[in-house]
Amino acid sequence: MDNNSVKENIIRCRKGQKLSQQDVAEKIGLSRTAYRNIEKGETKLLSDNIGKIAEVLGVGAEELVLGYPSMSNPETSKEDKSYKWMYEELKSRSSFEMQKQADEISRLVNEVSTLKDYILALKNLISTKDEIISMLKKSQDK
Repeated sequence: MDNNSVKENIIRCRKGQKLSQQDVAEKIGLSRTAYRNIEKGETKLLSDNIGKIAEVLGVGAEELVLGYPSMSNPETSKEDKSYKWMYEELKSRSSFEMQKQADEISRLVNEVSTLKDYILALKNLISTKDEIISMLKKSQDK
């Protein structure tokens, strides 16, 4: 995954929804120019807005980043239902190789979940540290 593929995924999903850059920009609260710069890769606002863009386009953020719907949350878009079916089909096949692949998918889904929990914990830690810094600054001002 690189920035070019993320930009291409955003453009593909936006065009698939028959939305203009202006439509998406308005829905996420940006100017058309700012949004255009996201699609062109000329701004770092992408990481700040990926969740909003995904919501407007009716897909999961994982689909914009990875290029395909996430199997960990199969209800995030219409296409995800077919991926859930394929995942379940893959798990049910008796072939050793297919089972091995299904196990790897399951392991990766669990790892992503663990990493999301870790990210949340880090965000909470940062928030706590920011509060402490703010309180220390206020006490120094007195």
